Amino acid sequence: MKKIRGSSLVAALIFAFALMIIISALAYNFKMDSLSINTLVDEKQNLNVDEGYFGNIVGTTDFSSTTEENIGDFSFITRPNSIVPKFDYENTNAELYNADPYLISYDIRHEFYNAGVLKHIRNFIYNILPNSIMTQYGENTFPLNVPFVNADAMTGNIANYKLSIHGEVLDRLQGYIGYIQKNANTLNIYAISNSSVNVPSDLNVNNYKLAIGWNLSGGYWSIFLIVYDGSKAYTSSTTLNNLVTNNIQAQTDLSNWQQVQDVPVYYPIYLAGTTYHNGDIVASGNNLYICKEAGWCSSVSSSYYEPGNGSAWQQAWDLVGSLDPDQVGDPGNIIVATWYHDTNNQEPKPLILRKTQRSGNYDLDVYMTTYNSATKIFTASLVDSFTTGATDFDDSQVHIVIPDSLFVLDAGVPLIFQGTNIFDFNALGTYLLGSGTGGSTRGVLAAAATDKPVLIKRNATQLLIVYFNGSTYYKYLYSLGVAAPTSLPSRDFPGETIQKIIAKFGALFIITNSNIYVEDIANNNLISSVAIAGSNYQILRDGNGRIYAIADGLSCTISSNCSNAARVYFDTGCAAYNACSSLESLENVQPYLNMVYKSFQ
Repeated sequence: MKKIRGSSLVAALIFAFALMIIISALAYNFKMDSLSINTLVDEKQNLNVDEGYFGNIVGTTDFSSTTEENIGDFSFITRPNSIVPKFDYENTNAELYNADPYLISYDIRHEFYNAGVLKHIRNFIYNILPNSIMTQYGENTFPLNVPFVNADAMTGNIANYKLSIHGEVLDRLQGYIGYIQKNANTLNIYAISNSSVNVPSDLNVNNYKLAIGWNLSGGYWSIFLIVYDGSKAYTSSTTLNNLVTNNIQAQTDLSNWQQVQDVPVYYPIYLAGTTYHNGDIVASGNNLYICKEAGWCSSVSSSYYEPGNGSAWQQAWDLVGSLDPDQVGDPGNIIVATWYHDTNNQEPKPLILRKTQRSGNYDLDVYMTTYNSATKIFTASLVDSFTTGATDFDDSQVHIVIPDSLFVLDAGVPLIFQGTNIFDFNALGTYLLGSGTGGSTRGVLAAAATDKPVLIKRNATQLLIVYFNGSTYYKYLYSLGVAAPTSLPSRDFPGETIQKIIAKFGALFIITNSNIYVEDIANNNLISSVAIAGSNYQILRDGNGRIYAIADGLSCTISSNCSNAARVYFDTGCAAYNACSSLESLENVQPYLNMVYKSFQ
């Protein structure tokens, strides 16, 4: 072999060293490229896995609570940052507990983990239509509608009391969740978890009424009930959580009826030949008796059926108890009781209106109440009275409507309607009926309201009062502090009888005995009408935003047999008014639904 010497050896060594460096570099680059390729493959796999999972949950998962799912080494956590109803602030229902959002917006955070390592975060906004709000008809079935509230508008004391420490409503149920059914002396409550409550035994079981109130405290809801007849009123309450998940506790709570104290009690003295009904309570001697057989109770033969004295009185009457003369007030009766908020940081309270005969006149008495949280007893105080005159007035034309124009369960100023009279109450913080001076309201309307009036938020400072009588509906413009509401043009439907007016979805739905008319609140124009043959219509949206009516909608919802074929869509009647574009604007919610924003990191 030929030996390499001198400069040739040096050159060979240099070449070998360079070759070694090149080979080492190639090997290093190969390893790095392999790692990069593996990393890219892993990232692509992670992305594909999460994309597939994310695509499956959007539109199928309930985003109201946190969900966590593990699939092999992969973990997926989806949690709501906030759930917010979105409201229109003009031309929408402004009555307490009746706020009508156009959508529910979920702000969601979605996290993806691989082997415990956080890989991706997606933040997105997902919007859905709100749960329905059902309209009440009659005095036997009461829909349970958990109010929608505008938490974003709550500040100061109202936020501190009503919301959680993080400024949230923690109970997620909203809108219609069930119903209460009156059945003689029993309230049957159906709200996911069902319960049954007996009403106090000394109420007239054939003629008692029920009113439902709601309280929001610390982010959690409670329901308040008041049952009353012409003489007495009782209250009870429980949490929403008990109502829907713990029926035993709910039944215990709601059965704990507490009588509203210091409301005058008056029982008519028995008079033979008077027409009595089952459940009527009368005074005879020093006792109270309740009628159980109306025919015998109404008999002219007192020798047989005078309670406590007649030879056969027990066939007609049952003894209720002794009559306390100190509890008996002037002749009169409770007309209406409702829940309202007179402060921002307390539970709701009953507001009670009572008819009283004094000095040959008929007075409308107003009772406010205070609450003892330890005993759960409300105590009433007579704070004002309005003398209507010597002629008796119609109890069915007395109403209380509570404004809540910011949808925050605020301390509102009640509006009281009696015949053609309208008053505000406690506008000046004095718990008095408005006088029409000094920043309070008292006025005379064109006609009496034969059903509870509707309140509509017109703008930041003005409300519309809408009510009906016969074939005509009446409309007034009202602002807090005005001397009297301003009359606006009425609308008549000749030959028809109005049965209900519903303010919903930015429109007025005027339901008569033969048609449903739709009025665009913004411009006061009729934009559709449809012929009907049923009754007790609910006004609802379908999943695409189209607005429809359905007869006996609450009943068929309760029995789960609402048929799509029974829906009456209003876009079938807009052409006659050349107003289909106006109706479309009310129905055009689809562009705002589903996922409207997404970020990725």
